[in-house]
Amino acid sequence: MMARFGLDELNQIVELAGRELEREDRYIAGCFDRNAAYRFHGPQWSPGIYYLDDEKYYQRTVARALLASFPLRVSLEETVGSGTNEHFDLVLYPSDSDERLA
Repeated sequence: MMARFGLDELNQIVELAGRELEREDRYIAGCFDRNAAYRFHGPQWSPGIYYLDDEKYYQRTVARALLASFPLRVSLEETVGSGTNEHFDLVLYPSDSDERLA
């Protein structure tokens, strides 16, 4: 069967990534709740995942969510060719080739 990337795969990414980002948000918010060092901002201050405002952090969290069950291989931070400025934050490959699908 030839690998493809379509609406079903996009929906699966959104579902898997959304669950992982929510899990990470709950974990970080809980860290603020448990760590008295952050109570300076008030007892209810727990910004969650937004505290770690870093695009690469979010990319890695999404990639981690896809590794276990997404049917395509995930790669991060790829530059295409030498001497080019074309860069991809996240790339998806079929399991049996190096042809970029998305």
